[in-house]
Amino acid sequence: MRLAAAAGTPAFWAVAVVLVVVPLALAPGLQSFDITPKLLALLAGACAAWLALAAEGRWSAFRRQPAFFLSLAGLAAVGLLAHFLARDRVISLAGSEWRRMGLPAWLGCLALAAAIPSVIGEDGSRRRRLVSVVVLTTVGSAAYGVAQYLGHDPWIDRALYHVGEGEWQIVRPPSTLGYVSYFAAFVLPAMFAAAGLALSAAVMRARLVWGASAAALALALLISGSRGAWLGATAGLIVLLAGLDRRRALLLGLLAVSTLGTLFVLSPPGPPRRSRLRWFVEEPGGGARRLIWRDSLRMVRAYPLAGVGHDAFGRTFPAFESLQLAQEKPDEYVESPHNIFLDYLTTGGLPALLLFVLLIGTAVRNYAVASRVPGSTDSRIDAALLAGLTAGLVAAQFIVETIPTRLHLLAFAALSVSAPLVEPRRRSRWAVAVLAVAALVPVLVFGTRLVRADRFMFQALQAAGRGDVNGALQAARDAHHAFPWTGTYAFAYSRLLGKAAAGANLPPEQRGLLMAMGEEAAGSAVPHSTRPALLQVHMATLQVLQGKVQEAGVTLEAAIVAAPAWYRPRWLLAVLLSSRGKHLEAAAQAKAAMERGARKYPEIAAQCLQIERVPAK
Repeated sequence: MRLAAAAGTPAFWAVAVVLVVVPLALAPGLQSFDITPKLLALLAGACAAWLALAAEGRWSAFRRQPAFFLSLAGLAAVGLLAHFLARDRVISLAGSEWRRMGLPAWLGCLALAAAIPSVIGEDGSRRRRLVSVVVLTTVGSAAYGVAQYLGHDPWIDRALYHVGEGEWQIVRPPSTLGYVSYFAAFVLPAMFAAAGLALSAAVMRARLVWGASAAALALALLISGSRGAWLGATAGLIVLLAGLDRRRALLLGLLAVSTLGTLFVLSPPGPPRRSRLRWFVEEPGGGARRLIWRDSLRMVRAYPLAGVGHDAFGRTFPAFESLQLAQEKPDEYVESPHNIFLDYLTTGGLPALLLFVLLIGTAVRNYAVASRVPGSTDSRIDAALLAGLTAGLVAAQFIVETIPTRLHLLAFAALSVSAPLVEPRRRSRWAVAVLAVAALVPVLVFGTRLVRADRFMFQALQAAGRGDVNGALQAARDAHHAFPWTGTYAFAYSRLLGKAAAGANLPPEQRGLLMAMGEEAAGSAVPHSTRPALLQVHMATLQVLQGKVQEAGVTLEAAIVAAPAWYRPRWLLAVLLSSRGKHLEAAAQAKAAMERGARKYPEIAAQCLQIERVPAK
């Protein structure tokens, strides 16, 4: 059987569509409008890509790149093991509400990375087409980010990415990625890929198009204000200069982009960037990242071999948070270690980190070898992709990993693989096809439930904003029932019930019923919540309002166990104990709250000091 060319085949376009849709997907009618569609596009696309490869009857000769494919297979196996040994298997499977990086996303990204060499083979033109798809997609995302920076945004509330007021206000556009740092990490590797396409183009028109694309992505990187991405760009530039034979063209382009960037910062749209530079001077350490890294290593020492499971960092980390971090960021929710190596370590333990290092090391070696092949027309693209991979990896040491950024980094690693396409055995083709279809079924079930829950919660918040209390409660309850496995929607339902109970002109019986329902919903959310301590504080508040003072004390003690370094449950418990006349115990909790950052809030600090002084009278 003669193997068909990969470009233009269903498998090629399935992979290309995923690389386009995952970063760009937005669904404004959903509560998690920038997360849910990305996850579902990834999972459905991975199944479609491998089903198409099975139907076409070809994939890469895995034996030609054993380290790369074995590292992908090893990461898949380690991911499965990490899930079954996870601290919370429900969260590990469904993922947290803020990024949905559970086991399905882990396997989906690996499956796409494994599919890329099978749609490229050894043909440089096919790889160039796929790189072009990645660059043009990123340019589209960058265009939206620039529009946001300039004040044009039809879908996302501008208040979510405007920080500060007046002349020192900072605009940090998230584009389609949810947050500005994720946007910067996504743009960074593609900027070097665009430069590689420009430097290797055979005709002037193509050079101008790809050069303009690189400049546009550099502008997007500038307006992001991400120091981690800027550091990554510096590292990538060093690698590119070392690997290119046409340094003059690159230096001229760099000079032009630097000049345009300087003019932009000094121009009328530039004040937000100048304000960001001022923030750099005031906070040179980049926040509390170093403390987060240090405390994350404490978690690694507790779970060195299997980690804590997928996306369970936010639930587990409070038990390892230091007093120093709590004092510096007393109300900070640390959702991840803000470092890609620590992310793999805390998710799947040391095996996951070693396999990831092997994967990246193999890609770096492949690019380094290919970029030095004399007379190769693709050597400049190889040098640029190596620079992009390096830049992305450096930036990932400071930026939270999400589905688009993980997929992008793994795609850049997969683009390094050059292996001939082979015709697999019929049995293997059928096995892959059956596995792809079998995987698609739970994806559809899971996706349908998640989309319904997101849609209901969006309607609930819209109704609450209009003052339609009954409509908000009904929609929130529907969201909770549509996706009851994690605490996200149950917590939101409980909060809306509590808010409704606090409304004026309610009969005492109705108010009590709403509070009891809110307490029940909060209690059902605690077992699989990414923030159990926050939920328990909320539940204790509802219990106090119902006169259940003793139960509230027990709930606050549970919150202290869940988050020992958080001041809030200790402060509330101190107030509660003081009201019951237990002054010595209240003073101990008030002192502990002060040691954990309560002193940053003048009113709370004054209350704690007053409670501490009572036993001395």
